Amino acid sequence: MFWKDFENLCKHRLLFDADFVTADCKDIFQKCLKGKERSLTFKQFSGLLKDVAQHKHCFVEVIECQILGVPKPGRTHKKSDAR
Repeated sequence: MFWKDFENLCKHRLLFDADFVTADCKDIFQKCLKGKERSLTFKQFSGLLKDVAQHKHCFVEVIECQILGVPKPGRTHKKSDAR
């Protein structure tokens, strides 16, 4: 996946908010790349989602569900809500 593809995915799935803006997203994406790579493998993409979740202070499952467009029943959105 290339940067522009991921940026569009984040826009369409409404991942951007006051605490997670395009610049944050691009920084996280760039850190997942190795060397002079321009695109991510599936394994790197999985790590990228974990990094986005960490930045947004939520569980990776929340990000995955947002990307897939399905609700995650029985799970709070913020890590601070978990007990």
